[in-house]
Amino acid sequence: MLPSRGTVLALVRRIAAKSLAVRVATLEGKVGSKTTKEQFREQAELIDTLSLYRLAEMDKKWDEGLDRKLDSIQADLTAVREAVKIVVTRLS
Repeated sequence: MLPSRGTVLALVRRIAAKSLAVRVATLEGKVGSKTTKEQFREQAELIDTLSLYRLAEMDKKWDEGLDRKLDSIQADLTAVREAVKIVVTRLS
């Protein structure tokens, strides 16, 4: 068995040699003057909006499927009612 040399992601030499201060400054430049709390709040609001949109789509599809099934049951019940009327009429 060959000895493991690690994964590409685990190789330190491929990571840029930047200090923590440089990385923080880069991130701050991308987000502007917003605080971390503001950033998290915006992300949470976006996630909530997306979740509501997706749930609304799922509800619509579920309702359409349920309506189709209920229409089928309604047609069956109508046929049963007609059959019962015929039986009651013949027995009278």
